[in-house]
Amino acid sequence: MRPFFGVSMDRLADTLPATSLSPILEAPYLFLADPTGASDHEPQLHVDRGGNRVRGFLCISVPRGEFTSEVLAYPSGWDAYAAREKQFQDAERDRLLYVAATRAGTRLVVAQREKVNTRNPWAPLEKYLDDCPSLVFPEGAERKPLSERVIADDAAAAAAAAISSG
Repeated sequence: MRPFFGVSMDRLADTLPATSLSPILEAPYLFLADPTGASDHEPQLHVDRGGNRVRGFLCISVPRGEFTSEVLAYPSGWDAYAAREKQFQDAERDRLLYVAATRAGTRLVVAQREKVNTRNPWAPLEKYLDDCPSLVFPEGAERKPLSERVIADDAAAAAAAAISSG
């Protein structure tokens, strides 16, 4: 994994509308970690969000191998529904990225992979990282594979369990 990059929020503020940098829900330092897992799939469901009634349309398919599926049925007009849903999904992805990138008060730290950075959900921010300094691991710090890292201590795990149980 490439070192993390730290983006000064003053620098980022020059490229984003001023209203986006609201101190509401802001953290002094924000880490956009785990630069894997971004995916782009064709919609299988469309929700018609217009009008007085919410209506859903479903494309029914079955898996045929690890990365393919076979469509069994879809409603009339499915191509138009899927295109509208894709627009909605793309806009929602962009909105969530925008919110994530504008919640750092002082420093935004963006994780990037050294090789094969194609599935990185933070890739749209990459153009802003070219002349940003890399964060350096402290001398003598051991870099462990992700599977060997401690994700949370007992107190954090207990807090997360309490929150998720309602």
